[in-house]
Amino acid sequence: MKTTDAISVPWDPPIGMASYLGKSELCDMEARSLRIVVRSLVKDVTLPLDALRIVYNFVRDNIVYSIPSKIDYKASDVLGVGGSDSVGKTILLATMLKLVSIPIRFHVGMANSDYLNGLQIGPLQYFIPRLLLHLWVEAWNGDRFVTLEGVTVDRHYIRKVASVINTDEPSYGLGLADPRPIGVMANQLDWDGKTDTYCQRASVVSDLGDHSQIEIVVKANEGKGLGNLIYRKITTPSITRQIARLRSLI
Repeated sequence: MKTTDAISVPWDPPIGMASYLGKSELCDMEARSLRIVVRSLVKDVTLPLDALRIVYNFVRDNIVYSIPSKIDYKASDVLGVGGSDSVGKTILLATMLKLVSIPIRFHVGMANSDYLNGLQIGPLQYFIPRLLLHLWVEAWNGDRFVTLEGVTVDRHYIRKVASVINTDEPSYGLGLADPRPIGVMANQLDWDGKTDTYCQRASVVSDLGDHSQIEIVVKANEGKGLGNLIYRKITTPSITRQIARLRSLI
């Protein structure tokens, strides 16, 4: 039996996983813009694993890595803006996968913000919180829940960074946090649908587990006070501009 909000696909959702398929405030599966895009992506797809790969690649590479001014964007908002961080891109990926009857769960962690080193210099860097909410999707691929943390940073940005940084050291900074050197990361971007993916895992300092819905977690991490206001309204646009500059390097 297909879920009420899912679009029509040639497969049924796995039995017993209804709690991983429902819409919510941020996973606005009824949004017309989302449904149009998802239908176009999977119109000729006959297997859920292929749909999983197609949707993952779309969100990773067409929704560019950037730092939004708030963390409670709905999936349709992230799609409309065309960019976000781990929170927004994870919410969008989760919603699009639910629309094609692929169960997902959210995994929550707190990340050391040092992974943003190099993207902000000057006094504004002191308004970056020490810990930032970090989300990723775990999606059912037919055999197990695969970790899709690698959706956060787009292929083009990783390859641009790799073209200007030549090092065998782990990738830490400029929005990345991974034990692999940047050149290795850039050469491992073609996903088979079966393995776990990562790009900021080395920044995670606390693991807060799996959740079927994410609204309460997001609301609890919105941040308060003048420092957070400066970070969200002034520092994050500055970081996003620096990411865009790096992406445009020839």
